[in-house]
Amino acid sequence: LVLWLVFEIAGIEDEAAFTPWVAAILGALMLFAAWTFGVKRYRATWQALGLRRPQAPRSFTMPWLALMGSLAFTGVYSAVVSALGLDSLELPPIEEGLLGQGAIRVLNSVVIAGWAPFAEEVFFRGFILAALVPSLGMVRAAIVGSVVFAAAHLTLGTMVPIFVTGLLLSWLYLRSRSIWPPLVAHMAQNLIAVSVV
Repeated sequence: LVLWLVFEIAGIEDEAAFTPWVAAILGALMLFAAWTFGVKRYRATWQALGLRRPQAPRSFTMPWLALMGSLAFTGVYSAVVSALGLDSLELPPIEEGLLGQGAIRVLNSVVIAGWAPFAEEVFFRGFILAALVPSLGMVRAAIVGSVVFAAAHLTLGTMVPIFVTGLLLSWLYLRSRSIWPPLVAHMAQNLIAVSVV
C-alpha cells in the first residue's frame, strides 16, 4: 500500500516497474515471518526451515518429475475448463509487456523466477508445512499447506493448478526434508512462465 502511494505521488504508472518491488517486499515479509515465528521464537536454526542438504536419493531428479507433473496437470486443467466453458476458472492470460522492458524486465524476471520462489519455499514448505506435519500428519498438512499456497496467489483461475503444484512441491519437501528440490521445480516453472511473456 505504501509503495502504491509512493508510485501514485511520483506519477509512475508503469505497472511493470511496480511489480518487482511488491514481490521483493512480500518475499522479505515471508522470510521475516518464518524467522520471527520459527527460528527466533524457538531458537531453531535456518536448517529447521529446510535450508539443508536433501536427505533423499535422487533429490535433484525429482524436481523435474514434479515440474512435468505440474505442467501436465495445468495443461489438462486448462483444456477441461475451456471445453466446459467455465470462463471464471480459466487461466488468466499473461499480458504482453507485463514484465516491462530493458532493466525492468530483467529485474522482474529475477524476482519472479528467483527471489519469489525462494521466499515462498522457505515460508510455505519450510515453515508452514513443517509446522503442520506434527499435528496433522503429512497428507493433511500437505493439503492444508497447498490450500494456503494457492489462496495466496489470489487468482481464482489459477487456484486449482497452484494447489496441485503445491501438493507436488510439498511431496518434494517431505521426501527430501529440504527446500532445495521444491525450489528447483518452483524456479523452473516460474522461469518458463517468465520466458513466454
